This record gives sequence, structure tokens and C-alpha cells, in this order.
Amino acid sequence: MTRRIWLIVDVLWLVGVGLYVFAGRDDVPFHGDESTHLYMSLDYHRLVIEGDLDAVLYRDPPRDGQARMDRDLRIVNGTVTKMTTGLAWDVAGLERDDINGPWAWWGTGDPREWDENIRQGHMPSERLLRIGRTVSTAFTALSVAVVFGIAWLVTERRIAAWAASFVYVSTPAVLLNGRRAMTEGALLLFSALVILLAVILVRAQVRDLQVRGARARTLAMWIALGGLGGFAVASKHSGAVTVLVACLGLALEPLLRSGVFAVHRESQPPVDADPPDSQEGTPRSAPTGNSSTGEGTEALYEFSLYARLGRWTALAGPNLLRVVGTGLLALAVFLLLNPAWWAEPLHMPGHVVDQRRALLDGQAEAFGPYDTLSERTAGLLNQAFFAKAQYFEVPVWEQFISVEINAYAGSWLSGRQGLFWGVLIVGAFAFGVGALVESFRGVSQSPPGDVAHSEPGANQSAVGEIMPLQALDHGRNSAVALTVLLWVGITALALLALTPMEWQRYYLPIQAPVAVVAGIGAARLVDLVRPLVTHLVLHR
Repeated sequence: MTRRIWLIVDVLWLVGVGLYVFAGRDDVPFHGDESTHLYMSLDYHRLVIEGDLDAVLYRDPPRDGQARMDRDLRIVNGTVTKMTTGLAWDVAGLERDDINGPWAWWGTGDPREWDENIRQGHMPSERLLRIGRTVSTAFTALSVAVVFGIAWLVTERRIAAWAASFVYVSTPAVLLNGRRAMTEGALLLFSALVILLAVILVRAQVRDLQVRGARARTLAMWIALGGLGGFAVASKHSGAVTVLVACLGLALEPLLRSGVFAVHRESQPPVDADPPDSQEGTPRSAPTGNSSTGEGTEALYEFSLYARLGRWTALAGPNLLRVVGTGLLALAVFLLLNPAWWAEPLHMPGHVVDQRRALLDGQAEAFGPYDTLSERTAGLLNQAFFAKAQYFEVPVWEQFISVEINAYAGSWLSGRQGLFWGVLIVGAFAFGVGALVESFRGVSQSPPGDVAHSEPGANQSAVGEIMPLQALDHGRNSAVALTVLLWVGITALALLALTPMEWQRYYLPIQAPVAVVAGIGAARLVDLVRPLVTHLVLHR
């Protein structure tokens, strides 16, 4: 197939999985927090329609009990979804009086909770609920395309991109929570966009920083990363982990590029500038990652650790400034999107941490916390690979939405089901981690050089040799791999440390990195199996 046809296939695939996400929008079982987030979208009306900034500023003490509840909801929840939802229902012609009140969680298991909330006007109308879910579902559907893009950029293999997006879009937790009118869809999208742009920067900055005309483009990407980072954290505070991963990966990239880990070599064999079998006018093959700079002369590498550290310092200094600037820009965008912080910006982090801790402690006390590290680890692994959709957290809700659960869970819209899929994804994930780790072999064996001047194809392997990330030179190859591994590792560690109980929504940040690594592993498995299949076909 031509390149254009493959591009059409990619577009059709992404359109298809996007439609699949939207197909289940109206069928997901209702959750009380949807009422609360729809109620919070009234801040759009207060700020944009009424222009009443004072109504959303943090006040201590608040005017009354209702103001206290609204204040606490603002500082522990994201703003991107509620403002987008407010815009959506405003465009759709709804008014302030059409918006429901927040769900009143009784927390006692009393079956009267459902009827009483309906009586008090806390149940959203069908139209408003559909509008809120449309916003969140759109974010989630777009995040599938971003996951596809990350896997493609890391490997430049369609099979990896297709597999990653399939694993991601078939995850029950992603489909359920991403379709609901809550903050998870925005978190999934903007967190994935942060990683996508970080990978693009890792791939591009080595080259672009050496090319005068490309510096403006690279600077624009750094600015975009800061903006997206602010949106990720403003979507939900756990997005800060993804911003940390992106900044750390970009800060460490010069360390790998500098050759600090390269094995010392006394000399390299000369590169034959004119191979005997080459013909005039035919370009000779590019040197491999272990070759010299390609000038056709013997290269001597006297590269001490001191020189390597000096090179890293020279490369890392400007890069660290860019990373710090990106972090500050992300903070500025987050503050811009959170007017509740404007009254006390220096004290708000403490208020947020206190309120978030009180919320988690209350949830853990009511529903049972983890007691040991092994329980935390088991919960993380279960949610990352095996867990079915968790439709509710309060047991009495099974009575409220059992009909909806049975209809949704029994349909093809709820995602993959069964232990088989979990085992399969664990295997693909393990192969993916192996492929990413293998990418560091070039760093440990190759002398440092200016990869900005390496020739296209310099890292291509011999026919039949498997290279996990074939499209990149060793420096960028390892930096991209490191970014993905940091994404998985730091996200997992954050969830282990900060999640006090097995609530599925809290584990959503692990789904995208797991899907990308599993997609990389699927591509690696195809590389391993293809020669065997070819041999069996040719010699049967």
C-alpha cells in the first residue's frame, strides 16, 4: 500500500474508535458525582455571564454552609471540565435554573438517598446529563488519538500505534469514567498531550537546536508544553504527576546525549569511505551507532568521565532553564484557569492539600483503606491490567443502578472482559518494557557524538536484526525510551504512595502509559514471530 492509503487507514481507525467511545455515552450507568460536576459548571455562569469574580474567590470563613461546600468543591476539583460544560450548556440554550444541585451523599447505605436527591432537585435532566457527558466523551475520544500518536512517535510502527490505542480504548475503566460527566476525560486528554509533546521535543530538540531556522519552532513547542501542563493540572490535580514526568524526561535527555554512559574506547576501526561493492552515484550506507562521525577516517575517542560531565553540563544548563521555564508557565496557566486561587495564591496549596487529605481520609475510613504495601501493589496491578469496571463505590448504589449496570456490562460498549485479556496485556507490557530497556544498549556502547549531524538511517540495523526503536539514533532513542519508562514508573509510584484504597477512578492515570508500553510490546512480538512464520511458510 502507498503511504497515503496507510494514512487513510489510520484516520479510519481513529474515527472508528472515536465513534465507539461516543456510542456508549448515553448507556453508562449514572454516578452521583456527575450531578456534582454539572452543578459546579455554574461557575461558568458566574464568571462569564454574570462577571462575578467575587463569587468564586476562596473565602475563609465562608458566608454560609452552602458557600463552604461550593468553596471546598472548587479547590479539590478541576476547572477545565466544568468550564467547558458550562460553555456547552450555554451554547445549547440552557439557563442557570436548568442546572441541578449537587448530589447529597448520605454515606449510610440508606436506600432513601436516591429518592431524596431526586426530590431535592439533585438529579440532572436527561438533556443536561447528555451535554455534560458529550464534553467528557469528546475529551476521552481525543485522548485515544493522542495515545495512538505517542506509540507511533516512540516506535514509528503502525502495529504499535494500533495496538496501544486498542488496549487503551478497550479498557473498561477508561470507557466508563471517560464517558461520565466528570473530570476524568479532560485529565486523560491533557495528560496524554503533555507526554506526546514531551516525546516530540525529545526527538526534535537535538536536531532543531542546531538549526537556526528551527529554534523558533522548538521554542514554540516548549511554550505549548507549558500551556498543556497547566491544562493537565487544571483538569485534575493528579495531572501534576504527568507534568513532572515530562519535565524530568526532558531534563535528563542531555545526560544521555552527552555520552556520560558511553563505554570508553581507545579507537574505532576506520570507515571505508568507498566500499568495494559500491557503485558511482550510489549513496553508501550510513554508519551505525558505533561508527565515527562519517568522515571516512579513523576516529580516536579519548573521552574521560570529566570531559563527559563537562559536555553534559554544557548541554544540560540551557535545557534546565527551559524545563524550569516550562514548569513556571504551567503554573501560570493553572493559576489563570483557577480564579478561586486568586484571593490567596500563596496559601492555596496548603488549603488544597488539607482539604484533599481530609477527603481521602474520610473515604478511606468509610470504605476501608489499604493496610500493607502488598495490598497497595495488588490493587495497582489489578487496576492496571485485570479490573472490571467499578460502577459505584457505595454498596447501596447497586440497588439504584443495577438495571443500567446489567444492560451496559452485557453490551459490546463496555470494553474487553475476562482474565485472558489481562494476561495478554501483561505479556505485551513485559515485552514492551524489554524493548524500551534494550534501547539503552546503544548509549552504553557508543561514543558520544553530535547526533544533530548524524545521517538519516544511522541507527538502522542489519536486515533481520530486531531494533526496538529503529527510527531514532541512539541518543534520542534512549531519551524517548527513558521518557516512556518514567511515565510508567513515576505514575505507578505516585499511585502506590498516594492512593489509600482501591477506587478505580484514582488509578486512571496508569492506563495510558500501560497501553503505550503494551503497544510497543505487541510490535516487538510481531518482529519476533514474523521470521518464524516466514520460515514455516517457506519450508512447509
